[in-house]
Amino acid sequence: MSKVPYREAVGSLLYSAVTLRPDIAYAVKECAMYCNCAGKRHWEAIKHIIRYLRETAIRALTFRRPADKSVKILAYADSSHADLENGRSTGGYVIYLCGNPVIWRCKNQPIVAASTTEAEYIEASECAREIVHIQQLLQAFGTKSERTTILVDNRGAQSVSYNAEMSDRTKAIRVRYHLVREKVEAGEVEVGWIPSAENVADVLTKNLPAGKHTPVTEKLFSNPSHATQDFLLPRGTRMDVESDEESDMDT
Repeated sequence: MSKVPYREAVGSLLYSAVTLRPDIAYAVKECAMYCNCAGKRHWEAIKHIIRYLRETAIRALTFRRPADKSVKILAYADSSHADLENGRSTGGYVIYLCGNPVIWRCKNQPIVAASTTEAEYIEASECAREIVHIQQLLQAFGTKSERTTILVDNRGAQSVSYNAEMSDRTKAIRVRYHLVREKVEAGEVEVGWIPSAENVADVLTKNLPAGKHTPVTEKLFSNPSHATQDFLLPRGTRMDVESDEESDMDT
C-alpha cells in the first residue's frame, strides 16, 4: 500500500464531492478516514467510486433561473445514528437556493447523540447555521429571502424544533444546537417532516442500496421541490418528543 497513491486519489475525489458530485460525498468521507491506515479493501473502495463516476459521467448539477423573482431557500437535513465506531453519527444536509443546490455537507458529528432525535436535531441546527450565512450574504446584495424551510425525516426532531419543553430525550442536547429553535421562534425558519424516500440528504449520511440510491440521487440532481406547507406543523402543535420514529414507520 505504500506504493499506492491513496491520498492523492482521496484528494481528487474530495474535490469532486465538494464541487460537483454530492452523491459521492459519503463514500469519499468514509475512505478519507483511513488515509493513515489504508488497506487493500480501502483501495478497492476508491476504485469502485471512480468506476461509479465513469458510469454516471452524464450526471451533473443543473442551475435554472426561477420562474418568478422570489428568492426561496429550501433545505434537507438528515443524520444516521451511532454509525461510527466511537458512537458518533454522520450528518448531512443540502441547501437549495431558488431551486438550485448551492451548499451540501457530509460530516461526522462532533459529539455522541443519545438518540436518533438528538442526532437529527443537531444536523437541523447545523443546517440552520449555514442558512443564516446565506441570508446574510443575500442581505449584503440587497436581497431578502422568503421564510426558509428545513425538511427532516424524524418527527421527534421536528417537534423539538418547535417545543422548548424539557424531556429525557432532549435535556442532554447542548445549548449551541438550539439555534434552529431560536430561528423557528423568530419566524425565520420552519421545520417540516418529509418521508425518508423523499429526503435527498439521505444519500449524504449512509450507504444506500442501489434500489434506493438511484432515485434519491436523481432527485438530488433534478432540483426537487415540495409543497412545503404539507410537511409543516401548525403553530402551537405539541408532539411526543420521546418518539424516534422516522418516516418508514410513520408511513
